[in-house]
Amino acid sequence: MEEALDRQPAGWDPEIELLAQTLPPHLYQAVHERIDPDQLLEIVLDLGRESEARVPGREVLLSDQSVTASDLDYVANRVGQFGDDNRAGIERTLHRVSAIPLDKYVDAHFYQPLRMEHTRFKPPPQWRAHIAPTQYENAELHTPVGAVAPMRGGRGEMLRGIVHDPTARRM
Repeated sequence: MEEALDRQPAGWDPEIELLAQTLPPHLYQAVHERIDPDQLLEIVLDLGRESEARVPGREVLLSDQSVTASDLDYVANRVGQFGDDNRAGIERTLHRVSAIPLDKYVDAHFYQPLRMEHTRFKPPPQWRAHIAPTQYENAELHTPVGAVAPMRGGRGEMLRGIVHDPTARRM
């Protein structure tokens, strides 16, 4: 990696190169081999999933290996100090890296300061009985009534504390 840091690939914007240099060596190499730097929108490293780069209209797989905790540590050690909001900047760039899941961020920065003890981005299953029902679910198809799939039978249970859109719910 030290060798890669000494030479900047031709045509790479210095800020994009600084971002690439925070990546583990195998991902640094993959980014330079597979991505047009002018098209790069973001690099996604999710623990346990394959790494990818996003460019307009598509995602480019960077490795068929799942991202490991040491991959994330490698990046975290190169982006500088994480602040109170668990975000870090890459020095001399506008790029930021976040190491906190959205539900935990929302809880820490919105719900707790507002003392909202019974509000969550992802409410735990044991809260469902206390959440107001909002829509009937089609019992046979497990889709909300009125969704794309036609209803084949009677109304199912009311949805409580879960996403109505069946595709989003599966994610």
